[in-house]
Formats: sequence, structure tokens, C-alpha cells
Amino acid sequence: MSIRIKLIISYLIMIVLPIGLMVLFLHMLFHLFVGNLEEMKEYYTIEDNFIDELLTEDLFIYTSLEKQIKENPDLFRDPSFFTGYQALLDKRQATLIVTDDNDLIYSSQPVANDSLSNLTSSRYNQGFLRTDEGTWLYTSTDFYYSDNIDGAYFLLLDIKPIDSFVRIIVPTLVGTFLLAFLIANGILTYIMSKHIIQPLHKLKDAADKIKEGELQSPIELTRQDEIGELSDALEQMRLKLLDSVEKQAKYEWNRKELVNNISHDLKTPITSIKGYVEGILDGIANDREKLEKYCHTIYTKADHMDQLIDELLLFSKLDLNSVSFHFEKTNILTFVQSLIEEIRLDVEQTTIEVQIENKLSSHAYVLADHDKLGRAFRNILTNSLKYLDKQQKKMIITLDNYHESILITVEDNGQGIKETDLPRIFERFYRGDTARNSANGGSGIGLAIVKQIIEAHGGTINVKSTYGEGTAFYITLNSIEKSVKEDDEDFNY
Repeated sequence: MSIRIKLIISYLIMIVLPIGLMVLFLHMLFHLFVGNLEEMKEYYTIEDNFIDELLTEDLFIYTSLEKQIKENPDLFRDPSFFTGYQALLDKRQATLIVTDDNDLIYSSQPVANDSLSNLTSSRYNQGFLRTDEGTWLYTSTDFYYSDNIDGAYFLLLDIKPIDSFVRIIVPTLVGTFLLAFLIANGILTYIMSKHIIQPLHKLKDAADKIKEGELQSPIELTRQDEIGELSDALEQMRLKLLDSVEKQAKYEWNRKELVNNISHDLKTPITSIKGYVEGILDGIANDREKLEKYCHTIYTKADHMDQLIDELLLFSKLDLNSVSFHFEKTNILTFVQSLIEEIRLDVEQTTIEVQIENKLSSHAYVLADHDKLGRAFRNILTNSLKYLDKQQKKMIITLDNYHESILITVEDNGQGIKETDLPRIFERFYRGDTARNSANGGSGIGLAIVKQIIEAHGGTINVKSTYGEGTAFYITLNSIEKSVKEDDEDFNY
């Protein structure tokens, strides 16, 4: 679920929850109020004909007292006069109090003297009286006795149930509503914090680790939302940075190896050249034959250095993708035959047997850059020639069809490659057998150059070797009729 949907749901809950709680609060308030009404109905002995009784009995008390005030107010000084009102007053939980010059002369119910001081009288005055004994709603009326003494009567209604409802029940319900609202909002806030804030803190900690260079710890945050997408993006960035750092460390190691190897490979011929030049200068080469021999050796060493530097420059350009390829339609059989003829000139003085086995038609063509592809094949052939160690040295080049590609196999019966070195022979600057490489020369980038050139032609190169028996290189090139396919199956030898 996305964060956007979660936020919408949380906002809806924040709106619906208070409304629901308010409805619940009103529902509870209604039922409590109804229950309180029943309690008050029982307390005040209210029957179904309450309205009629209210208009007759309660109004009767009030109108009767008002009438007596006008006709004979001195009756209020006679307690026996109120005997007829006692039953109605008791039925309504009401109390009648009469005063004479602020002195109590009659009370239908016992009332504390200190409560009387809180009663104020005026014509049709109303008010509340709250004491330790209870709470009353009262109505007062003042008048004059026949001797012009101030008099007053008070009708007090006991409102204890109503006061209890207002003072206890309502605050309790309001407090319960607020508490439930706060708890609900706290739960929602906690849930949102757990699902959004805490994961963001984890991602921030992971980003800080990446910033500090700590790339080994994976970002383990699996979610199906925007934070999950951000986590996946950070994890991919971490993996790419880690890969980049590892490659950089590997490149740095390779660079150091290259410097070390090149220094060694350059130092050896330079030392040799210096020695022969010193021999010439010192007059050791005192005849023409020796002089020619010394000069030939110097030339050979200088040529080796030139080839080594040329190889390094080519690899550097290939590595930076700054080499331009000029592809043209090429008859692969003719191309390979011309390369073998060049090789024959180098090996005809030796006992090396070079064979070509052609299983192609005479019209097998590829798109190739003659110079670059020739360089790749020369590196392979030269590499094979270096390590031919058998008495009967043999090299076989086979051309055959492989699906819609052309397969070129270069096989020899040389010393082979150790199994531990085999997976890495195409790596840049890799020199597996140090002793062997030192004896035969080479910078360790010849086969790396081959791999880059072959792949630039849309082909593949693989190798199979048995140490002590020989090595076979397998090269596939796209036939000129074949369109390049990204999902072309790998070659298995």
C-alpha cells in the first residue's frame, strides 16, 4: 500500500473517528439523560399526567399563596395554615419557608439556619441554593404583613438528581470522550510513525553509512510502497558503489602490477641494449661480424620495446573506447590464410607444423576491421607459438559453421594453462605463471586486447586447456548474413 493511500486513510480516520466518538458520546448522554429522567420522575413522583398535575397542583400552591398575600397576609404567621400544603410539597420534594422580618417562622422541611442567609427575597426572585445538605432551585416572593412588617416566602425545589447529572455525569462523559479521542489519535500517530518515520530514519542511517564509505551492510527494508522503492534504489546504489569501489581497487592493483611488469619488461631490454652499446663503445665488437651481431641484438630489443609500448597504447585506447573500427566485408578463409602465411615466415626455420582445416564454403564472409582483427589473431597465434614445448610442435586452425556464426578454433599441443589460471587469462594485466611469462616476455594484456577486439566485432572468445597437453581458443564471429542478436546463446565447447 502506498504512503499516499495510507495518509488518505489516516486523514479519513481522523475525521470519522471524532464524529463516531461524538455520536457515541451523544448516544450515551441521551441514555444517561433518559435514565436520569426516570430517576427524577421517580424522585419527584411524576406520573404520566405530569403536565396536568403541574398546572393544577403546583400552580395551585403558588396561586393560593399569592391570593392569601393579597387577602390576609397574617395567615402566613400561623403554621397550621400550611398543613393543607404539606402533602403536595412532600410529593414534589419541595420545601416552603416563610419569614417574618427575616426571621424563620415556618419551614415544611428542616433547613439549616446558615442556609437561610443565602436566600435573597424580592418580588418573584429566582436562584440556586447549594449547601452541604443538597442543592435547591428556589423562587421567592416578598410581601408586608398587616402591621407593615417585611415578610417573604420561599418555594425550594430539591434538584439533587439534576445537579448530580450536571456535575458528575456530564464531565465524566466529556473526559471519557477526550481520553478516547487522544488515545485514538495517539495510536494513529504511533502507527504512522512506525510505518513512515522509523523507516525513513533507517534509510537516513543507511545513507550516512554509504556517505562514510561503509558499503558492506545491505539495506534490508522490504516494503511495497514509496519507501520500499527508495530503499531498493539506495540498495542498488550501494551495490553499484560497492562494485565500483571493488573494481577501482582491482584496477589499482592491476595498475601496480602493470607498472611492476612493464618496469621489468622494459628494464631487461634496456639493460641489454646498454650492455651491447657499451661493448661497441669499448671496442669489444672489434670486427664486422661482432658489430653486426651487437647491432642486430640492439635492434631486436628495441623492436620488442616498441611492440610493448604499442600494445599498451592500443589497450589504453580500447579501454577508453577511443579506437575507431572500420568494418568491411571480408572473406574469412582468405583472411586467415594470409595470417598463416605471415606466421609461416617466422616458423619455417623451426619444426612447427601449422595446418588449416576448412569446413566452410568459399563464400563465408564477416564484417571485420582487417587491422584490428588481424592484431587479435596474431596475438593468439604468437601466444600459442611461445609455449609449444613438445618435440613435434603442432598448431591447427579450424574454420567451421556454428549455428549462424563462423567458428574459428586455434589449437596447439603446447604446455597448456593451469586450471587455476584458466578463468582469468583474459583479465587485463593478469599474468598467471610468472616464471613462464618472465621467460617468454609479455605484459599480460595481449589476451585482454584480443577479447576486446573480438567483442567489438560482435563475437565471443573462449578457451579450453589441459596443462601439459595443449590449449584451444574458440572464436565465433557473426556471419555477414546474420543480424546481431542480444540474446544469442553462449558458445559451449
